[in-house]
Amino acid sequence: MGLFVKPGSPFWWMLLEGTGRRRESTGIRSDASTSEKRKELRLQAEEVYHARMVQLARGRVGLPIDTGETFAHFSVWYETHHTAKHRSAPRERVILARLRAHFDPMTLAEIRPARWKEYETARLADGVAVSTIGRELAVMKTILGAAVGEHLDVSPLAHVKRKAIALPPKRTLTLSDEKKILKAITDDEIRDLYLVGVGTLLRQMNLINLQRREHDRTRLIVQTKTGPHQVPLNGPTMLQERAALVLKRRMPNTKDGYFFPKWQKRFDGKRDSGNAWFLKIVRRAVLRAGIRWGLKDHGVVWHTMTRASGATRMMNEHGQSIRTVQIIGNWRSLDQMAAYLGVDVAAVSGVSAPVRRVNVG
Repeated sequence: MGLFVKPGSPFWWMLLEGTGRRRESTGIRSDASTSEKRKELRLQAEEVYHARMVQLARGRVGLPIDTGETFAHFSVWYETHHTAKHRSAPRERVILARLRAHFDPMTLAEIRPARWKEYETARLADGVAVSTIGRELAVMKTILGAAVGEHLDVSPLAHVKRKAIALPPKRTLTLSDEKKILKAITDDEIRDLYLVGVGTLLRQMNLINLQRREHDRTRLIVQTKTGPHQVPLNGPTMLQERAALVLKRRMPNTKDGYFFPKWQKRFDGKRDSGNAWFLKIVRRAVLRAGIRWGLKDHGVVWHTMTRASGATRMMNEHGQSIRTVQIIGNWRSLDQMAAYLGVDVAAVSGVSAPVRRVNVG
């Protein structure tokens, strides 16, 4: 038997016969709390070893590799050994949950282009954006790629490409629009949420759940859905400085205290109803300000009012470079960033002259 324990590793390893003393981890732990459990783990490692040797034998005589591994089983291994090390682990786990709901019963080899088309059709019918499906495809292709050589000869989705769509610039708010919006918002806490959102580019739930422990004098240190992120509060524009003043005024008395306690309480445990109430108030204010509501009507929603509008204004009104805004907003690429903004990122070159600072009362 080619099993052995490698010093410094918690797993059973296997010495693969006929491969020049090649060694591989079985992925099965070698330690356990009881002797019975250790025996069980040893048997599991032996099964992995025998399956690997059969696979190598098939490869030597030209037979295709297909171990019958299911997506349900392999995705757990992938999440443990790949996702956990990724910067965007929280977001990737959400995508994995969606993929499992559809593909869990299938073997990896069965996830061919036709099956992906079925998934894509179902997601589009649910109103999911093409860009979101593209991110889900990227995760699926990475999972299948990790299985190549052990469970698959080649990835069955290797040649499937993300749909390329030309996204028109989103409707965002200018300084003039902002004055009308702030005048129309009657809820003081929502007004402050808006001001902090424009200056920090944080997503809605990060704002709602913002605590004093995440405030570190001249910056915020926030756990976002793509991982930890630092947001400056001392510039480079007056939008960040204005957000800092709002947070200073609303500073909680305790580290666990929330900056926006009224809405945090309404969202806590009742996110759907809290969000519906929140957006109802925001929508009324937007319409009172004479601005369209809803992306389909080329209007605004909360996300574009704050995150997209703040980023666009930093470039257009305050002369910040694309790279600076990308770092503040924590976008991984300019392509990803372009999907959010009210400008054509590809057409932006250099920076414009910053406008005079204007305090909004």
